[in-house]
Amino acid sequence: MKTVICVIAMMLLVNVCFAEVTIPPNTVIPVRSTEPIDAKYIQAGQEIILVVASNVRINQETVIKAGAPVVAFVNDSSSSQMAGISGKISLAMRSTVAVDGSIVPLSGTMMNSGESEVGSTVAVGVILCPLALLNKGEAGRIPPGMEIRAMTVGQTVVDTENQIEIDYRTTEYEPDKSPKEKTDDIR
Repeated sequence: MKTVICVIAMMLLVNVCFAEVTIPPNTVIPVRSTEPIDAKYIQAGQEIILVVASNVRINQETVIKAGAPVVAFVNDSSSSQMAGISGKISLAMRSTVAVDGSIVPLSGTMMNSGESEVGSTVAVGVILCPLALLNKGEAGRIPPGMEIRAMTVGQTVVDTENQIEIDYRTTEYEPDKSPKEKTDDIR
């Protein structure tokens, strides 16, 4: 009986000393764009960096800090076309970084498309002037501050006692500052 009590006490002591917290699968991670992303300037397969919008806490422990970089890849990027066809853009969330430097796999999609003008363009083109068919729709664009909820894929164990320096970024769009001025070191 004493052996069982000693083993349980040692297990509790180990858990207290290492402060490991498990991020379970399907944990919601708020992700935000900080700059405009325009379909005219990006291509499918390109990497885009977004940010975690707010702290992610599990059992009163912050496991992912606001401003942690989120890696996303461009799934689809198409510019607007003639006859009023709008452009579109779609980003697939891949991963972010926990406070101890662990990579946290993510899933989720951020997408947006411009306003289509197909109906009005075709109607005007057929009735009044065929040159109206040269009219283009709006470009696909993700505005700064657009937010989605990504989800974790699988579980990740985070050591909250051994936090590392990560290039945390502001979570707000600041149009009057250059990208280099927008980084903060949060320790």
